[in-house]
Amino acid sequence: MRTLILATLIVATPATAQKPANWFGTWANPSKSVQMQSKPCGKDICGVVVYANEKAKADAAKGGTPNLIGMNLLSGFQRTGPTSWSGKVFVPDINRTVSGTVELTSPRTIEVKGCILGNIACKAQIWTRVK
Repeated sequence: MRTLILATLIVATPATAQKPANWFGTWANPSKSVQMQSKPCGKDICGVVVYANEKAKADAAKGGTPNLIGMNLLSGFQRTGPTSWSGKVFVPDINRTVSGTVELTSPRTIEVKGCILGNIACKAQIWTRVK
C-alpha cells in the first residue's frame, strides 16, 4: 500500500508532469518558398511571413494578396492540447481565411492544416523548423 501511495505521489508531482510544447520559431513550407515566424501576439499565437521567393509572391499577388511579406498566415491560435493549437489560417493564393490547426509533430516539424466548410475540405502541409 505504501509503495502505491508513493508511486502515485511521484507521478502526480509537477516535476514529472509533461511540459506543454511550444512551436515558436521560424518554419519553412514544404517547397521552401515561404518562411513564417510563429510568436506570441497578445494572448494568442500568430505566424507572420518573414520570407517568400518571387514565385510565392507572384502567386499570392495573382490571388489578391499583393504584399506577402509581413502577412499573418496564422492568427488567433490557442492551445487545444499538449502539442496542438487551433485558430485561423490565411491562404494568400485565394485571399481567404479558413479555420485551421497546428500540430507539433516533432521538435523540427509542424503540420499546418486549413479547412473550408468545417472539416470537409481540408489541406495539410508539413513545415520544417528553420530556427
